[in-house]
Amino acid sequence: MTLTEQWKNGELPRGQYWVKEKGGKIAEWEIGGEGIIIETKPKIDEVLAPVPSYEEWQKLKLHDEKATIKLGEVYIENQQLKAQIAKLTEIIGVLPSNHSVGNLGYKIKNQRHEINNRLKEIDKLKELLKRCRDFINYEVPDHCIDDVLLDKIDNAIGEKK
Repeated sequence: MTLTEQWKNGELPRGQYWVKEKGGKIAEWEIGGEGIIIETKPKIDEVLAPVPSYEEWQKLKLHDEKATIKLGEVYIENQQLKAQIAKLTEIIGVLPSNHSVGNLGYKIKNQRHEINNRLKEIDKLKELLKRCRDFINYEVPDHCIDDVLLDKIDNAIGEKK
């Protein structure tokens, strides 16, 4: 239920409230309780919010200061992004005419394919290193095992110990 509905039903606690008057003016009124409804009803269009206490106002003020700082940070970041976009636009503008968007897209697709192929090769090599590590651990006598080699294998396959 809105503050306006509570006020019209006589359920709004008496206190200071921000209200919108019939002419559209925003003002601070003391309203609430049953006795005030008849006197103020023709003048008030909407009850907007309670007037905050001093402590609440201080918290709002602090929150506003923090929001202002954050807004400044976002503004700076936005300016940096605009500068980066300008640089990229300039770079794109100096590309030779044979580098059309479609041609660049084709090159990017080929590079992704090449990267995926190399990642598959790396996965195969990691699997081979795992098998070598297992062989060393289970087949080579302990006094012959080089711990540095095993550490390097573990690091290479992403199983750091």
